[in-house]
Amino acid sequence: MRIIIGYDGSECADRGIKDLERAGIPEGSDVLVLSVAEWFPVPIGVGGSEGIGLEPTESGELAVELARRGAAIVKSTHPTWNVTSEGYTGSPAHEIVRRAEEWGAELIVVGSHGRGAVGRLLLGSVSQQIIHSAHSSVRIARPNDEKSADAPLRLILAVDGSGYSEVILDALLLRSWPTGTVVHILSSAEFSYDSEEEESILTRLTLLHQNISEKLSQSGFEVESTIDTKMMHPKRMILVEAERSNADCIFMGARGLSGFERFILGSISTGVAMQAKCSVEIVHKATE
Repeated sequence: MRIIIGYDGSECADRGIKDLERAGIPEGSDVLVLSVAEWFPVPIGVGGSEGIGLEPTESGELAVELARRGAAIVKSTHPTWNVTSEGYTGSPAHEIVRRAEEWGAELIVVGSHGRGAVGRLLLGSVSQQIIHSAHSSVRIARPNDEKSADAPLRLILAVDGSGYSEVILDALLLRSWPTGTVVHILSSAEFSYDSEEEESILTRLTLLHQNISEKLSQSGFEVESTIDTKMMHPKRMILVEAERSNADCIFMGARGLSGFERFILGSISTGVAMQAKCSVEIVHKATE
């Protein structure tokens, strides 16, 4: 895999690196640690914020050094990865997405919030911007501190029957997961008052779950399956199930169905990514 890690030196960013120990990243992956110093031409002494008054070149140098520090942490915990680092000055979201497209990254990893040594780099708003503008998949990294390192991984695969369902499954199957990993397939059946329509949705989702379950079982996963029919809002349903099952990560699509079949539209993906207590991966199609 080719992975970009957005790093700002904050505790959140360090925790995001730790989270990758349980992200199924294959050995030999190419990893680029990227730091971006957000620079504003504000006179020295105005506002009292850390970093105010630094010239762009100074900010860039700090970002380069910060990226090197992050890369050293990654190398120490993942010696089989090919790790490099880069630092820039500018808009964090823009620079990370731009570099991901130039470099052909398959995954961007960022923390949900943070404040590092050169001012604001990856605050929550920046993470949201990356989710909305990136063409590669995005992981909002939050390690599960409540689980021991040897506890089996629990992943949620949120699918809705759209073309993204297979894309999400393929993204998960490309990883290297430890024996005993549990995948919980999760769908929401949003019904109208038409009984025939209700039966059609349930039939489609049931067949989808059976197909995915078979592929996961053949790949050695433990599989669980739930189709929610309680009319709970999809976002809340995913968040509740993730917390109940003490999940490590939720895999979702960046697009989905619409109308009464709506499940994984962008707004729901973003909401889950920002509110979940575990990591969340928003999966994009390779051609997007």
